Amino acid sequence: MIQLVQVALKFILLTFLLDLIPINETDLFSSGPISVRESTVDFQIRVDHKIFVFEKANGNLEKVKVGMHVLPFSQIPKIEGLESSFKNFTWKRMKDGSIQIRSFYSPESISLIWTVFGDGRLKLEALGDKLKNQEFLGLGFDFQDDGIKYVNWKNSIHELGEYSFEPKNDKNGVLEVEGFSTLNLEFEEVEVGVMTETPQSNFRIISDQEETGTSSNINLNFLFYSLPNPSRPSEPISPNSFKEKGSQNRDLVKDPIVLWFDFH
Repeated sequence: MIQLVQVALKFILLTFLLDLIPINETDLFSSGPISVRESTVDFQIRVDHKIFVFEKANGNLEKVKVGMHVLPFSQIPKIEGLESSFKNFTWKRMKDGSIQIRSFYSPESISLIWTVFGDGRLKLEALGDKLKNQEFLGLGFDFQDDGIKYVNWKNSIHELGEYSFEPKNDKNGVLEVEGFSTLNLEFEEVEVGVMTETPQSNFRIISDQEETGTSSNINLNFLFYSLPNPSRPSEPISPNSFKEKGSQNRDLVKDPIVLWFDFH
């Protein structure tokens, strides 16, 4: 009888100790260097000291945490140049351990795919049959300029360019660069490197300072245009017929569109 009581007490004590061990959603989805936490509102992917947060409402990147520093880097839930709207998203772990998040847009049947790799880099792809019929597409991000200090880039022929956000002389400004290959955004605590694999990639940064305060909304757009095709004969067209002109002497937007991001 005494032995049965001792066994029962040990079982109760063991159960109590197990209850003290924190078990969360991250632990349930951990595998290798990348762990995943899914809640009712967002989808978080951790790679070493980086956390990438995606909104479940639209499947878009919302913010990035690097160490102790959080960078709001909110993907705009719209593809410029298309009338598509977000439908749903799925995620899966690939054979190499990377995590892939695919957002579907309708009625144009366009997909945006984020892939998070074990080295902490992100790959963004836009693909779909409708892309091949477009002469212009845009993918955008929003963030506050309180922390951004400096941007620099290389164009397609490796010429360097730079722009400083300090001091903030202009309340409103537009910076647009054609044919870039790499872009680096320097914030107070985090840097973001961007590389494109898509020909004729442009970027545009728009600063719109609020009248009631000192902070500004920064809009970063990656713009993709159809490519000139000198092999096509030019024909007389009406002065304002952009689509007619594009359809006769330009190639269409390359499919897929590919951008790489490195937050560090």
